[in-house]
Amino acid sequence: MATPVRPLVLTRDECYVLTDSVYNQDYGTDEQRVNVRVLILKLASLYLELVKIDAPNNEATIWVTEPETWLLRSKMNTSFKTSNQQHLGIQLLRKLYEVLLQFDAETSDLLIAEEIETMSPERKESLRLWNEAHNAAERAAHQDHPDDSPTDGTPAPA
Repeated sequence: MATPVRPLVLTRDECYVLTDSVYNQDYGTDEQRVNVRVLILKLASLYLELVKIDAPNNEATIWVTEPETWLLRSKMNTSFKTSNQQHLGIQLLRKLYEVLLQFDAETSDLLIAEEIETMSPERKESLRLWNEAHNAAERAAHQDHPDDSPTDGTPAPA
């Protein structure tokens, strides 16, 4: 089975930071090891694409695995700023967390399905009743304020 990957769009400045932060001796987490050589090669290709003298700060995409994303997240902190005081740490952490949450949504859905399979019939019935009540409350709230949640999935205007 192929390892799932997600796109990570990085700016030139973000590429600088991550390229300078990932080391050959890095390995990821105890639960999810990273082939650092592959990650460094991904960052190297991105670096060569984005880093040119006097070039604008464009964006490019690399495809990362979940363990690679965890490792990249470990290299960044919120307070990191560029020389021109841009909050690069915040920007980059938001991107990394978005990718991690995408991976987690897939995993959580699988774990929930497995957990439901092992539940007792009483617990399944309790969960079904809770879902019905929750869905009814959501429908009622939507009927009270129909313009609050567009049906096409786009955020409602503020």
